[in-house]
Amino acid sequence: MGAETVIKKIEEKALAECEAIRASYAAKAEQIKNSILAEAESKARSIVENENEKARLMMMRGKQQSTLEKRIRTLDHRHALISGIKAETLARLKNADAESKIALYTRYVESSGITGKVSVTAPESELALYKDGKVLANWASRLTEITGAKTELTLGEPSAEIDGGVILCGEIYDIDLSIGSIVEEVFANNEKAISDKLFGEGAGV
Repeated sequence: MGAETVIKKIEEKALAECEAIRASYAAKAEQIKNSILAEAESKARSIVENENEKARLMMMRGKQQSTLEKRIRTLDHRHALISGIKAETLARLKNADAESKIALYTRYVESSGITGKVSVTAPESELALYKDGKVLANWASRLTEITGAKTELTLGEPSAEIDGGVILCGEIYDIDLSIGSIVEEVFANNEKAISDKLFGEGAGV
């Protein structure tokens, strides 16, 4: 075999090996490229999904916050309305005539169940209702009859710092029958009925 033939075969073999190496690296490069692209696509999808989830959560939180704020405003409005009605009720009771006041106080005194020696304190503006002793005597008689225990009521000093009503100071405990307490009790005992009347049945307060 001539020298030229040997050289030619060496060149051909070298070229073939170079081609094989190139093809191998090209395949690896393609594989790496595909891997990088796949990873990039995966990261991109993850980023998009995360951003979508963040957006969904933000929308949900925003909606919840809006609903909460609306409910708070509604409750504030309802409480303000009820507070206004309480204040109006208190003002009407304070300015009621003597007969109406005595009728109201009598009902609560009789249901108090207090017995024994009781000192009755009242606001200065209503002391005249009890000065002749007739109202207190009637209350004492009714309480004795209702409870079966002897009860004595006397007008106490000094006058009570209340808008109206009485404070019954018993031997063991006191009972607050001021018109403020009476109004609060009426509203507390009839909360659902008042709410249904004002805002519709089942609206709550």
